[in-house]
Amino acid sequence: MTLDAIATALANGPSQEEVEAELRACFANLLAGVDKHQIALGSAKRRLRRMIDSFSASAHKDRAALRLAHMESLKFFGEEDHYLRTGPLSAFLDSRAVTIQASEDGALGDAWTGKRVRAPRIVDAFADGRCRGTVGLPGKPMWFTPYTGEMRALCEEARERKCARARRVEIARRAVSLLGLVHIHARDEVIAMVTSRTIGELGFEHPKTGDQMGPAGPTAIEARGHRRFRHWPRRSIDDRYGRTYELDGELRSKASPRDTHGAAESVRPVLPIEAFEHCIYLGRLSNPDFDDAEGDYLRTLGAPDSVSLLRDLAKATGL
Repeated sequence: MTLDAIATALANGPSQEEVEAELRACFANLLAGVDKHQIALGSAKRRLRRMIDSFSASAHKDRAALRLAHMESLKFFGEEDHYLRTGPLSAFLDSRAVTIQASEDGALGDAWTGKRVRAPRIVDAFADGRCRGTVGLPGKPMWFTPYTGEMRALCEEARERKCARARRVEIARRAVSLLGLVHIHARDEVIAMVTSRTIGELGFEHPKTGDQMGPAGPTAIEARGHRRFRHWPRRSIDDRYGRTYELDGELRSKASPRDTHGAAESVRPVLPIEAFEHCIYLGRLSNPDFDDAEGDYLRTLGAPDSVSLLRDLAKATGL
């Protein structure tokens, strides 16, 4: 079966609007990465072949079946090292990095201390050297943003012991909104981890080639279907950083140019917890409802219908 054949099946089937939006975002980001040569053609083909094989084996040839096939193909990303090869970064190399972690019912405490420790106490455990393990999940990229601008200001305010609980709720909400973290739920506790070294010093050895590599810009390969990922850059291939999707609709509308909202972001393999200088409790997310309409997001991507995108992917990949 080919991508064109799948497109024909979708064109003749029911619309299934909720599933359609997810497919449009996935295919638009994948196509943008291929067009800008930031996703290796071989990586895109392997990911799409797995989706095609899974869809071909399904009993129903509709958007719901394609979504399941898309989810099945995501399992392959754990073996994908594409994010190690998207090129060097050109800015923020002298800044440290900050990554956000969310703790639900002490989950981070279990991972880092071996005990059911709530997020505020994880900060104490980190300060006492009682945390072990890695920041991020093995086999998946660690996402981070430069420790500059608004993100740094939020973290520095939250580091103050006198920061009130109500203010921490606001800080957690703003950090989640700025970074487009739609997967963080109400009552999750938000922690910021700040590296001791600069981004320019966060090099690593490629696990397959042994080459020295550095952090790189993210693509749809690393995003694994993240609901608010957008491929970046749109203007210049020299800008290797990604860009988060601001969840606050008012701030998105004020951005100039309109697509520059959010914050810079990048990826690299996970880091040991000893590589971080600060562990900062930002606060608990109380209300995750943002002015975050699906239509606005798809317009940001410039994503037409899934049938057109599949046919464009067929031309780009020959599948």
